[in-house]
Amino acid sequence: MKGYIFFADNKDGYRAIHSEAIEMMTLMAALSVKGCGLHQLKKGIDLETFNRIGKRHVEVDVVDQLLNIRLTIDIVHGHAIDKVAYAVQKQIKEELTQSLGMEIGEIDITVENIIFN
Repeated sequence: MKGYIFFADNKDGYRAIHSEAIEMMTLMAALSVKGCGLHQLKKGIDLETFNRIGKRHVEVDVVDQLLNIRLTIDIVHGHAIDKVAYAVQKQIKEELTQSLGMEIGEIDITVENIIFN
């Protein structure tokens, strides 16, 4: 099943989640951190646009049974880049571990832009 990440497979069958769902969970976790944003997002954005923008910023894959994530974010001017990036890593790890029960490997963060208000 292309695009699905299998997180459990046993005698009762398998349980899987589509990689796009994990990508959106990752993006929502990141955007919940103060100082993290995406300059393309505007208030009142529709879900289709949000999904399209999100797909350009998040990649997930599984290597050696570890979920690895690559995320590109923007930082709001006035916030410490390293502190926000670290907080994003921590938030993503906590939320995905709790939601999926999978072990998280690397969470690579790239800061692409600074948002000036």
